[in-house]
Amino acid sequence: MVDPVDGLSESVKWFSSLGVGGVIAGVLFMFYRKDVRQFTDLWRTQTEMLVEVVRENTASNTKLITLIEQGPALTARMLNVVEELSRRLEREQRLDHAERDHRRHLEDDKR
Repeated sequence: MVDPVDGLSESVKWFSSLGVGGVIAGVLFMFYRKDVRQFTDLWRTQTEMLVEVVRENTASNTKLITLIEQGPALTARMLNVVEELSRRLEREQRLDHAERDHRRHLEDDKR
């Protein structure tokens, strides 16, 4: 088993053999790796967010396409309903008019 103190002294010897330029290069490499790791994490987070937006947009576009495709059928159904309501209203108006005429005749007969 290697003694940790010996391992540390070996590391110190190795770093001192690099010289000042080697130590500076090592420190710069550490900061570079840290920066790359932060950028990669940020990129992953943004990618996940964008993928979620694409999923939501795809779902809403699919619903919109379905509504557009059903549009003519819904319009035709609405026209049928409006026509039926119009017929019922005309019938009610005719009945009201007939009832008023009948009441008027009854009042005329009483006089």
